[in-house]
Amino acid sequence: MLLLKIGTDLGVFDKIVHSTGPVSLSKLASRTNADGTLLARIMRGLVSMGAVDEADTEVYSPTKVTRAFTGLKGVSGLDLL
Repeated sequence: MLLLKIGTDLGVFDKIVHSTGPVSLSKLASRTNADGTLLARIMRGLVSMGAVDEADTEVYSPTKVTRAFTGLKGVSGLDLL
């Protein structure tokens, strides 16, 4: 659950969903102002949970879960953490 909260706080899910295609780790790091090494570890956890899809090595695309955490209901539930 904590990884989902971190993902929403950084805006990772929004960046992936609103992108025109798969998003590389380096683009995500620059768009979120996150450290690339730390973000890579966060993304590995999110991929293992099915929260995002790894289309290629360190390239991410959305899943149903990714889309769920861009909406008000998904984000509101995580605000309780």
